[in-house]
Amino acid sequence: MWKLVQNVLKVFLILLTISVVFSLFYGNPDKEKQTISFSELVNKINSGEVSTIRVEGNNLTITTRDTTILHAQKESEASLVQSLASYGVNATSLNKINIEMVSEKTSGLVWLSFLANLLPVFLIIGIFWAMTRQSQKGMMQAFTFGKANVRMFVNPKEKTTFKDVAGMKEAKEELVEVVDFLKNPQKFLDTAWERHGCVICL
Repeated sequence: MWKLVQNVLKVFLILLTISVVFSLFYGNPDKEKQTISFSELVNKINSGEVSTIRVEGNNLTITTRDTTILHAQKESEASLVQSLASYGVNATSLNKINIEMVSEKTSGLVWLSFLANLLPVFLIIGIFWAMTRQSQKGMMQAFTFGKANVRMFVNPKEKTTFKDVAGMKEAKEELVEVVDFLKNPQKFLDTAWERHGCVICL
């Protein structure tokens, strides 16, 4: 079970690393951003082209009324409203714009939320992958089981000795007959001749 958990964690870390790297390289394509100067932003505001301005630190993300996304930088010493007022933007034009203030911490939370949403998907994929590996390993063990050498286990300590059979009646009788035959073999030959009526040649 612990090995299964380790495999799932390894898969999760690998997928998480891939997703982070992919997001860093492809999730924020700076080369494709359309950047304008602050004075150009002022002109667009005065002409009524701007719908929303998203403020994140000194970075401005502008959405025009035709849904075009533009980017600009504001002055770090003053707020956006103060900077626009100093550039001559009137209050009427400014009231037509939706200004969204986003802190840098909130931006970091967006990434955490994004990764949290991907976490269940990664876990499901990791568990499925780990279970697949375990099942394949079990099948391979089942196939190779028939090739294993089967040996009969015999305890070398368990040996039958003369003492083990010394107290057995049958063993004693057989041993007495053997000794008697060795001492007087003619007796057994005569008995066999009387029973079967045959001539035994030595």
